[in-house]
Amino acid sequence: MKKIVFVLVALVVACPAFGDAVDINAIQVGSTADVDITYSAPGKLPRAFALNITVDSNRTITGISNFVTGESGPGNIGYGIFPASFDRHINPADPCWGDANYTPVAEPNDLPGDTLGGLGTNGITIEMGSLYVGGPNSPATSGTLCTITVSGGCTVTLTANVGRGKVVFEDSTEASPINLYGETVILQVTVPDVTAMNETNATTAITGVGLNAVVVAYECNDVELVDEVLAQDPIGGTMVDSGTDVDLWVSLGSPVVPDVLGDTNAVAQAAINAVVGLSVGNITTDCNDSIADGNVISTNPAAGAATCGTTVDIVISTGSPTVPDVVGDANQAAQDAINAVVGLSVGNVSNTYTDCSQDVGEVTSQTPGPGVATCGTTVDIVVRGACDGDLTCDGWVNAQDVTDWRNYIDAYGGMFKAVQNTNPNWDARYDFTRDGVWINSADLTALRNYIDTNGGMFKSFACPGPGMP
Repeated sequence: MKKIVFVLVALVVACPAFGDAVDINAIQVGSTADVDITYSAPGKLPRAFALNITVDSNRTITGISNFVTGESGPGNIGYGIFPASFDRHINPADPCWGDANYTPVAEPNDLPGDTLGGLGTNGITIEMGSLYVGGPNSPATSGTLCTITVSGGCTVTLTANVGRGKVVFEDSTEASPINLYGETVILQVTVPDVTAMNETNATTAITGVGLNAVVVAYECNDVELVDEVLAQDPIGGTMVDSGTDVDLWVSLGSPVVPDVLGDTNAVAQAAINAVVGLSVGNITTDCNDSIADGNVISTNPAAGAATCGTTVDIVISTGSPTVPDVVGDANQAAQDAINAVVGLSVGNVSNTYTDCSQDVGEVTSQTPGPGVATCGTTVDIVVRGACDGDLTCDGWVNAQDVTDWRNYIDAYGGMFKAVQNTNPNWDARYDFTRDGVWINSADLTALRNYIDTNGGMFKSFACPGPGMP
């Protein structure tokens, strides 16, 4: 009789009629990875269910349980395996009905194109039906079809399998509407303690329990090893929902100063600042005959291991110095121009009283001349003094004039040259025209005293200092 009844049902199902509604739900069991697939059909009793169950978030369905094996009866009432699609002849004597190893999950090659991948994938197709004799052995109008197990937190989605007839009542009509309600599975798991692990092992431990490992920062550390987890949040032992992010802080160890010798200033700074635990310190320049202008001569500290927080000072080359052309410049301006060039300095400064090509106090010549030099070069300059013919006191000079010149020379520098005197009987010590010597301040004092005592005058040229009015 069971066989006849089931054959009739299977044949009629091929042309289902619309009947009452059926609600099908996926409900997580507590905080576990198990999800009950339940049904509720208050109007009519379903005969068979054909459903697709899928999960997302790269999870899989790992198992199915809690379904009836064999006939529905005392202690075993419910829906069991249904080893065929509804539109085929069903033989209740099929040994699969009572095989504990047989599950309601359809094989992928059964109805190709309308069957999901099966256990171990992200979707299964289940076929479940009731086989019973007598009303007391029939399934209830609501209950649990089966329980699936998922690999981690995910969303479970239910759809009716069209090719297998969706949901059919015992009167061979098709349920309508079929209300399907999925479930978001949130698993509570214990966060593993991964401090002191390396990043790879820590990530494996975290993802292995259904959590996400997120490296928040790589930090400089002079104590812990490179790649070692310094801290985590949440800490180990905390209960959290499956899929929760576990933030990690990972050691980079001590910083290493990069070798930037010969690099441009910008490239060197970028390389140093890219190392966690290092920063650029002072940037100075220096002359260098072998490293191009703008490139790095040296760093302090040099390339190699350092400690966290180290600042790296950089010395940038200005290349070989170029001697400026200072001929015709005032003495001080010329010296300032030379000293302003990194790698040059002023050498000997001398006066000329014969080269009258420039004004008094201006540079008449320099050694070396303008052009590229080597680092450390000193530049000698010659500055014009007063020359013969620079008449600044046109007339005869008496004692008072000499006193005035002495005071000027004391204040501004320079010298004075006697040209002619009117007292041929002067002491030869004061006859400065004999050898054309230049007279300094002390000579002028002696000359003044001599004139005061012995009389006389002389005609002269003055050779004042550059600042003399």
